[in-house]
Amino acid sequence: MTGYQSSEDRGPLHRGGLARYAVWQAWDFARERGLGIVVIGTLIGIQILQTMRGTVSALGTSMVTNIVTTTAVHTVPLFVLLSVSRLISADRAQGYYRILFSKPISIPLFYAQRYVIHLAGVLLCVATLCSLLWTQQIHVDLLKLLAYVATMYVAMGGVAFLLSSITRFDWPVLLGVWYGSSVLYGFFGDRGGIVGALVRVLPPEHAAQPLRAAVINGNPFPASSLTWLLGYGAVCLLLGLLVLWRRPFST
Repeated sequence: MTGYQSSEDRGPLHRGGLARYAVWQAWDFARERGLGIVVIGTLIGIQILQTMRGTVSALGTSMVTNIVTTTAVHTVPLFVLLSVSRLISADRAQGYYRILFSKPISIPLFYAQRYVIHLAGVLLCVATLCSLLWTQQIHVDLLKLLAYVATMYVAMGGVAFLLSSITRFDWPVLLGVWYGSSVLYGFFGDRGGIVGALVRVLPPEHAAQPLRAAVINGNPFPASSLTWLLGYGAVCLLLGLLVLWRRPFST
């Protein structure tokens, strides 16, 4: 993290002060998260290909691609979690904020920029993994898969951003509320009254299921699910930025 230090006392709007941090944020993502995502994805891909070795000709290329795509869409939430966990809370817990913000810089803008850079990073990692699949003649629909990754990042990442601005235990809480909300929606999503209303304002993991099916089957994304996921994530992101703007960062 020492790379964030600057020898010039300039604010974020002077000669691209904030933009300079982007290089270090991208480097931190690459070595702390991006490498792990690529390694995990590669190992999963190798395991799948080894399992199907000798059966590709019998199954057919389209069937193998479908199996790989199905595995990929169910692995995406893990990649997103690795990208967004402790996005803010790590700096607070480890005291890095004393270095990061010793110079005049907007804290909300700093973390909004990190959020965008991590989005670009996870998309690049997934594109890299798909290119490795192409070398094995497995042609996953890259654009649709990347659209799904971006949607899940906005949805899960927005919730993670809000949680990380509030608590140091953001990723365990994220897992609990994200997947717990799906279970509760299955039981109470169709109910009316206060219980149904409360369940429907929880993180919309259930809305991701139609998107996964669309990627696997090559269909268009359902507009309602797409809007719900993107809108929910955007609102949570804005709330997280509001917390960073109003709350003392060291608390």
